[in-house]
Amino acid sequence: MDTPTSIKMTTLAIQNLFSYVEEENLAAVKAHLDKFKEVDGRSDNGQTPLMLASEQGSLEIVQELIRRGADVNLEDEGPVILPEMRISYSQNKRVQARQISRSQVELFH
Repeated sequence: MDTPTSIKMTTLAIQNLFSYVEEENLAAVKAHLDKFKEVDGRSDNGQTPLMLASEQGSLEIVQELIRRGADVNLEDEGPVILPEMRISYSQNKRVQARQISRSQVELFH
């Protein structure tokens, strides 16, 4: 069972990972994931690091996150006004991650 301290540390670790992804700092992402294994944590707006990296077009970071176990099937849980828009937005994010994971990550195996 998580203690309040471990929950705070997990939250801080996920925030740090998002910062490294946002900065497009591949070395920091790799070092962070060597220490902390959580790769699918969500931001306050419902995104995962993979979603953010995909949105930014950070191909190398997307590849690294997928190699480290990021789930390409997760959907964005961010707030959207219309349900139809949320479905479309989520599907687009998932499709981007799948396209990158299948066509680009294969190059590094």
